Amino acid sequence: DNVDMKERTITIDHSILYRKIDGKFKFYAKEPKTKKGIRVIPMTDDVYECMKELRKERLKRPSTVEVDGYKNFVFTSISGKPLYPINVNKILYRIVREYNETAEEKLPRISNHIFRHTGCTRMGEAEVDLSSMVYIMGHADAKRIQKTYDHVNLKRVRNQMQKLNHKKLDDKEEKTG
Repeated sequence: DNVDMKERTITIDHSILYRKIDGKFKFYAKEPKTKKGIRVIPMTDDVYECMKELRKERLKRPSTVEVDGYKNFVFTSISGKPLYPINVNKILYRIVREYNETAEEKLPRISNHIFRHTGCTRMGEAEVDLSSMVYIMGHADAKRIQKTYDHVNLKRVRNQMQKLNHKKLDDKEEKTG
């Protein structure tokens, strides 16, 4: 079990993939691409609360499914199997489609991978330091994060520029104080 509720951490040391192997589709476990991909991530309070709810739901329908020695999956189907990535995307597409039917401001089509981009962008907006972002995302260095995931927007740049105003005030106080 890679979710430690006592320590409030999630250990990332494998991925569960679903591919055709020897003519049959099956789930299998795979290690991360690099050693940096293996990490322990502290949960935010929101994630911790969601994990508590998911655990309650999982207790109602325990799973006996095991994939290459891994079990107790967090996100499962009614049958207890890990969710198929394509089904996760179908669910997301349906949610967006149903939302857009009545919403004035439409949502774009989203997939499960977009959550990595969104998560990294939100960390940037929250001013999580770059070294922590590199660790959380499981990359070897900051280049990929800066190039691919860490999206900058006008609001974020404005907030950064406001720091210069505060810095000027701090400098003036030091000179007069």
